[in-house]
Amino acid sequence: MNQLAALLLLGVLGNASLGGGDIAIPAQAQTTQAQTTQAQNTVQAPSTEVPDPPPVVQPAIVPPGGPPAGSLSLSQIIAQIESRPDCAFIRDIDWVEGRYEVEYRTRDGRDRVLKIDPRTG
Repeated sequence: MNQLAALLLLGVLGNASLGGGDIAIPAQAQTTQAQTTQAQNTVQAPSTEVPDPPPVVQPAIVPPGGPPAGSLSLSQIIAQIESRPDCAFIRDIDWVEGRYEVEYRTRDGRDRVLKIDPRTG
């Protein structure tokens, strides 16, 4: 058995001899019973730090020129267009003069443009 493993297994501190030679443990690695007891009896004072308050969440601000409050979401409008029987896929979406302009391709290969009021869809 490795001598170091034997020392750890037996819990031997200081100088030890296990038949294969002497092993010296450096002085800084040696601890006394008093040091161990003192370290165990040391109690840390409770922390007096106050945690930071959670950040304040501001309501969403609609930038000027965007959809008015209470409008349908863009995802709702897209879902309506994609549910049309002639819609193959949506090619482009723009916001122009207070309306969504949605360009989509039909199943027969034609391009269509819809101008959609965000309040009513």
